[in-house]
Amino acid sequence: MKISGKLAVRYAKSINATVGTDKLEPIINDLTAVNRLMCDKKHISSIFINPFFKDEDRAKALDAIVGSLALQDITKKFISMLIKSRAIRTLPQIITILAAMYREGMKTAKAEAFSSVPLTVQQLQGLKDALSTRINREITVENIIDPTLIGGLKVKVGNLVIDYSIKGQLRLLKEALTKE
Repeated sequence: MKISGKLAVRYAKSINATVGTDKLEPIINDLTAVNRLMCDKKHISSIFINPFFKDEDRAKALDAIVGSLALQDITKKFISMLIKSRAIRTLPQIITILAAMYREGMKTAKAEAFSSVPLTVQQLQGLKDALSTRINREITVENIIDPTLIGGLKVKVGNLVIDYSIKGQLRLLKEALTKE
């Protein structure tokens, strides 16, 4: 069965409307913890997905998860609803959509800084300040080590890509030379 992205959007919008954007962060954290657990322990996700398991089995598994992760009641109800409607497979998409809704509502953005070596605290702060000024939002920066970069930096913030890597500069030079 193919899972629709529209379905994930609909569920994300419903939980956002229920709790409000300013209270989404702990729910996103809860959902992320559940998703991580389901990815790490495939037998748990199979209880929720496999049609041969009974609703009682699903409820027991969910109660065990809620107890071990100390989830909020609203999160438990939301996950229960996803399980009952056979939409639990959309959880990773829902988390991504909710995180985007939260960042948009709170006027924040997440930047991914790709570099060949780890950036220092000062470099990350300088990058954060420069990006905040450029896009007029509070920025969180995640440094991702990319061994394919020779040097320099490549930054992604939403649809904006800033490529100051040597690899990117060589690609631009190649394109310019082949046009002539």
